[in-house]
Amino acid sequence: MDYGKAKFMLNKQLKNQLLLIPSERYSGVRHKFHKRNEKCYRCASCASCKTLGKNRIITVSDGRIVGTKHPEDGHHINCRPVTKESLEVLQIDREMLSVARVSGKRSIEAYTEAMSSISKRFKSSAKQNATVAQFPGYSEVRRQLNRHRAEAHIPVPNPFDIPEELRTTMRGKSIEEGDEHFQERFLLYSGQNGRVLVFAADTELQTLYNSEYIICDGTFEMAPNSSYQLYTIHGFIGKEGLALIWALLPNKIKTTYIELFTSISEAFLVRFGNVGQ
Repeated sequence: MDYGKAKFMLNKQLKNQLLLIPSERYSGVRHKFHKRNEKCYRCASCASCKTLGKNRIITVSDGRIVGTKHPEDGHHINCRPVTKESLEVLQIDREMLSVARVSGKRSIEAYTEAMSSISKRFKSSAKQNATVAQFPGYSEVRRQLNRHRAEAHIPVPNPFDIPEELRTTMRGKSIEEGDEHFQERFLLYSGQNGRVLVFAADTELQTLYNSEYIICDGTFEMAPNSSYQLYTIHGFIGKEGLALIWALLPNKIKTTYIELFTSISEAFLVRFGNVGQ
């Protein structure tokens, strides 16, 4: 028999393989099934039951739930479907993992952002408190967040030794060999045993060199744990200001700033023959 269209949500690996079947017998709950193979899905609650018993298996064919008995029949005696509230918490969790993977945000930032979203998502204080109570603690999800972040972003085990993959621009990696920007350099300078790191591609250097004005700014909140501040230098294309150089600095003393601007001046000399006006 056909029991309707199969509806899914993301699993922990962010694959759309978590089958949800609304209960027709109990209000506000759903049965949750994990994918076993191409067509079979096993009830998550049945599988989590400690005592021996049935594990309900559901078949999905061509996007439809099919079988000889109703999806709510044949479950373990202790099986309990999940509540709507639990699924809402699960949805926030999956969105958090997706943010860590796509944006590359640090684990604690992705987690804090997810927790902050609860008050925006639910207007009732009772609902907010209940959701926070069910949401996993940071220590419980930190490893998952780190794995997803590393999946799409190159890890840096030693922040004072930048991997070769991060020393070139994304633009330089995506174009064909023979193009002038192929394998375009991004790491401009490394000093103080890697404690001073300056990033700028030649295209950005050209724009900075041609800018009549520059604007400099340091931020401490966005700096990685290995650095004291993220220092940016902005130039102009027409009337639009753009960040062109990014530097990770270990402190804010005069000699460090001199080293930063000396590295840029030397790069100007090499590329343009002078340091500009």
